[in-house]
Amino acid sequence: MDMSSEILKEGILGIDAGGTFTDLAFLRLADSYVAASAKTPTDQDDLVGTIGRGLDLISKEIDVKEIRAVNLATTFATNAIVEGKTKASAIVLIGYDEEQVKRAVKSNKFGTDKVILISGGHDTKGNEQAPLDLVNLRTSFKEIEGSVAAIAVSGFFSVRNPSHEIAAREEILSICPEMPVTCGHELSSDLDAILRAETVSLNAGLIPIVMDLLRSVEKVLKDRGIDVPLSVVKGDGSLISSEWARAHPIETIVSGPAGNSCRGH
Repeated sequence: MDMSSEILKEGILGIDAGGTFTDLAFLRLADSYVAASAKTPTDQDDLVGTIGRGLDLISKEIDVKEIRAVNLATTFATNAIVEGKTKASAIVLIGYDEEQVKRAVKSNKFGTDKVILISGGHDTKGNEQAPLDLVNLRTSFKEIEGSVAAIAVSGFFSVRNPSHEIAAREEILSICPEMPVTCGHELSSDLDAILRAETVSLNAGLIPIVMDLLRSVEKVLKDRGIDVPLSVVKGDGSLISSEWARAHPIETIVSGPAGNSCRGH
């Protein structure tokens, strides 16, 4: 069956947002040919402008109406970790041993000194080892609310029973609905409680960075009337939805260049 000339022109726009430059490439679906590409300096204080300028350059070579999907890759998360520029966050630890937590904080395991330790958690079989102390959580959270951009929650043996993590997240969101909150059981099934807490705490510090980039890309696409699916490249090269990337930015660490972001769609 012959394809129309319009279908032959359709393709995927890959965007690679790097710390120094942002690259864009348009890959035709029909023959995997890179029909257009552009490079523009990255201004992290004006990501909308950065993405917009890159798309303006691309639009000189193709009609943006031919874009059928956008795949975004970024090194922002990686750069933030390497440069120690993750956003201010806090971690809620449920049912952890106090002395173990003190040692972890002293060695900066969580990347933040804003640690809220409350009773609760579960045993190896998923049974509640102590009631969840939401009163202490609410009081402690209100004390640090204005100084953090995201919250991590890690419960002892939450991989066996995540109910306390979920309840803590709901409590935080009842106070501050816009606060990004990530739970340990969503990111790791590791039984090492401290390691799992490290992972979710790191993730929390990356959320505002990735969210800012995604909002910027979405605004540029909307302003130009480009209503297509937006996916994000994971570190292993596979694609995840923009919604998933918002909650799990750690998945974007070392994601590939714009050319690779076109693959796998």
